[in-house]
This record gives sequence, C-alpha cells and structure tokens, in this order.
Amino acid sequence: MNKMIRLCLLLLCAGFLLVVLKIVGSVIYHNIFAISYKHSQRNSQIANEYIKKTIERNSHFSSFDVAEFTWNAEHSKNNFKYYNAFVMIGLLKCNNYYEFVKNYYNDLLLSDGTVNSINNSKNKAKELEADTILIYYPMYNLKSENKKYSKAIETAYNNIPKLGKLEKCGNNYRHKVNNDKWSYWQFGLDGLYSIYPFLAKHNTDNENYKNIFERMDWVANNMILDNGLYSHGATKDGKLNNIVWLRGVGWYVLAQMELLDIIKDEKYAKPMKKQLARFFDGMIKYQDYKTGMWKNVVYPNIFKCNRMETSGSLMMSYALVDAYTKGYVTDKKYFYAGLRAFNGVMDYNYDKKNGILGNIYRTSNVKNTPEEYCDCKEYVYDEAKGFAALILSAHAIDNALKNDWRKD
Repeated sequence: MNKMIRLCLLLLCAGFLLVVLKIVGSVIYHNIFAISYKHSQRNSQIANEYIKKTIERNSHFSSFDVAEFTWNAEHSKNNFKYYNAFVMIGLLKCNNYYEFVKNYYNDLLLSDGTVNSINNSKNKAKELEADTILIYYPMYNLKSENKKYSKAIETAYNNIPKLGKLEKCGNNYRHKVNNDKWSYWQFGLDGLYSIYPFLAKHNTDNENYKNIFERMDWVANNMILDNGLYSHGATKDGKLNNIVWLRGVGWYVLAQMELLDIIKDEKYAKPMKKQLARFFDGMIKYQDYKTGMWKNVVYPNIFKCNRMETSGSLMMSYALVDAYTKGYVTDKKYFYAGLRAFNGVMDYNYDKKNGILGNIYRTSNVKNTPEEYCDCKEYVYDEAKGFAALILSAHAIDNALKNDWRKD
C-alpha cells in the first residue's frame, strides 16, 4: 500500500514538474527566443528562400494571362484578381521582383488599358467590386513605362463612383454591387485597402486627402468595439456585425500603413498615427501568448475550427514592425509583438521540412455569426493572401535586421 502511495505521489510530482517546465518553456520562447535577433534572422532567411522558390515556380508560364499560379487556392480562371495584385504589391516592396510584376501586368493588359482576354475569356475586370481597384494599384509603379497603365488607372478611377457611397457609413463605398453575399452587410473593412491607397496615389491635393481621412476616421471611431477591436462589417445604416475577423482587420491596418506612407501632411498623418496605436493596443490584448499569432475569429471567442491563422497574423506582423521602424508608433512593445507574430507563423504554421505555409483561411464574406467564419475546409496552404502577407512581413523584418534593432 505504501509503495502504491509513493508511486502515485511520484507520478503527481512528475506531472507537476512537466507542467512547470512547459510553462517555463513557453515563457522563455515568448520573451526571449521569439524576439531574438538570431531567430528572427534565421526565419527571415527561410521565408525569403520560400518566396524565391515560389516565384521561380510561377515564372515558367509562356504568358501570365493564362497562368495557373500555385497560390490560386480559390481556383479562379480569371487571372485579373485582387489576390494576385496583393502578391505584386508585396513583391514591388522587395525591389528584387520588379520584372516579374511588370511581366504580369504586361500580359494582363492590352495597349488600350483594357484587360487581355484574347487567350483566356475568363480574364475580366469586375468594375462593381471594390476588390478590383486593388489590381490597379501596382500600376502606378509602371506608369512611366507605358501609356496603357495610365489609361487603365483612369478607367479604374472612373469606376469607383459606380460602387456608391454609404452615407451612414461615413460615405465609405459599398464593397460589392449586385452581389447577394454582400446585399445585407454592404460595407466591409476589406475595401479600405482596395480603394483608398489607390485614390491617395491618384490625386495628391488637400481635398482628396481630406475626403480619404474623413472616411477612414469614421471607421476608426465607429467600427471600433468596446474591447478596442474592429468589427468586420456593417449594413448600409451603419449597424455592425460585431464580429472581429482577423484578415478583415488585417486589410484595415494595411490601408492605414499605405496611407501613412503616402500622406505626409501631419494634419492627417498625426491623428492617423494615434488611431494606429489605438488599433494595435486592442489587437495586442488578443495576441496568443504561446505562438504570438491571432485566431481566425479574434472575437468573440469560439472553439470549433478557430485556428491561429497565418495571413492575418502576418499582416499584423508587417504593420507592427514596419510602423515602429518608420516611427509611426514609438513604443517598442509594438515591434516585439510584430516579431512574435512573424516568428510564430514561421515556427508553428510553416512546415520547414517541406516548404509549406499552412493555416491560411481561404475566403470569407461578412457573416452573421462567428461560427460562419470558421469552416474547417477553408484552411488551405501556400495560398495567395498568406503568401503576399509573408512577403510584406519578411520585408519589414529584413529592414529591421539591416538597421540592427539591438542597437536601440
């Protein structure tokens, strides 16, 4: 009997010790390893190698108007898509892939600026969808090379009013017109990134900046919940769906970052920087302690299929690191939160052995319940939005490495 008691006590002690070691290991990872220079440098090298190999795999097509990109998890036959443009935006920031981006747009546009559908009838610009405007954004980098890009940009600019403004949503634009999936929740955070950086690039006068700021300001003050997080969608009357979808807030913070890169007038930039810090403060409270990532549905908390999601976590990582590096925010806690997110994705959602980026939520419209955002089948790997977000995040990490943040 005494032996049995001693055995039980020994097992209890061993179990307790394992729990303590697990907690200690988690604390060490979170506070030391996940924000270390060497670990970030190593993960950056791995990420850049993955990016390079992915681009190489997608460079062999005779023409990009008929390409079947490996990152096309939505299986669309239309190559003139916003998620391809998102990849191109990331690649342009890296400076190493300009020719790849130029070839993509050269193949997708005819000389008059219209979409090339000669060899692929599925290629088209859906003018009544905000997503489409994002496709034209990288063309600003190509304008000087060919007049067709200027023509295409003007076409996109003239199509924006067709979306229609939602007066009770701060005069923001409808996300999609004549689309049943967006008939009730007509406004989503997604469209902010699609439209406003494009508009800010198009016209640099004060009136345009003022209009953009006022619309973004409405979002900052009216889409925010009591917990500091931002609701994904709203009705035309401004009613919120009160669900925080990670990639939705990712699109929002990407819009903020692009606008701060473009708009240097402190009259608008200063309050936007304050809004950015407030947004970060809300998100950091929900950052997973162990992995540094965020769940697909940040709030409210649900359990079924609500995984630590890659694309949104990388969007957050990019914004947090880049905002600190550029001085848009000054507290280093934001920088460290961004490092944790990047290293968390690389440590937990990237298969280093096989070179696979996993747990990317494929697609979602604005939903009525948080459970509707968590379809187990929607988690895919090596998908465009996760890949593009990795390009952005790795680029921000690379800049920080070059500046050697240890000297701060």
